[in-house]
Amino acid sequence: MPLNLNGSGSGEDFTPFIKYDARAGKWFCRDDKQDFEIDKPVLTFDFAGIKTGWFAFDNGKAPQKVFDPSLTVAAPAPTSLGKWKRGFQLMVHGAHPIGEREFCSTAGCVIDAINLLYDVYEREGKDHPGQSLVACCDHTRPIKNKQSTNYAPMFSVRGWNSPAVPQQPGNGGLTAAGCWAAYRLANPQYRVEDAKLQYKNACESYFGMPFDHKSISAQQWAEFAACGFRKPNEESDIPF
Repeated sequence: MPLNLNGSGSGEDFTPFIKYDARAGKWFCRDDKQDFEIDKPVLTFDFAGIKTGWFAFDNGKAPQKVFDPSLTVAAPAPTSLGKWKRGFQLMVHGAHPIGEREFCSTAGCVIDAINLLYDVYEREGKDHPGQSLVACCDHTRPIKNKQSTNYAPMFSVRGWNSPAVPQQPGNGGLTAAGCWAAYRLANPQYRVEDAKLQYKNACESYFGMPFDHKSISAQQWAEFAACGFRKPNEESDIPF
């Protein structure tokens, strides 16, 4: 069943969040009240937990949300003050520095893109139980009107992945298994065997060869992931 949304229909920040600026055709995240741009993000979409409803994002006010009782039944249009529009909210996950973030929008071109991805999720999800859809926003499409030009996000499906967030010990580091999971989330385009080989080469280049997984501390695994699974300024053919 399709989402109960219409792409052409008509303060306090989400923390953490990721947003798409349709006017600029760019993605932004915020950490410590600072926005930073993300180019061509590869995201794991938790469509199993998506919510639809009415949203009001008025300048200088905290966001207002009225969620639908279900994906097939729309909530009545709010009568309280605010510029209410239909929209969606779901969690996504990406490689460092994105991590797990909330994604929400009322922009028609973004809703249209999410509807297309959700169609894939519904059509193919039965063959991938317990997994989430992975897609990359690798380009945009200009949409012109009389007043301005907006840019619709265009997604390409990269595959399916576990929605689990990599395990993090209490000291803020990563387990060896958690680092591998983070690598797989960051590189869903590789088949498992290819990913293992690329990951092995990256580990040996970063930690030295040979090395013992058990000798690497949780903090070292975290630093490896934070550096994009490569040494800083390292020239490599591996497309991280």
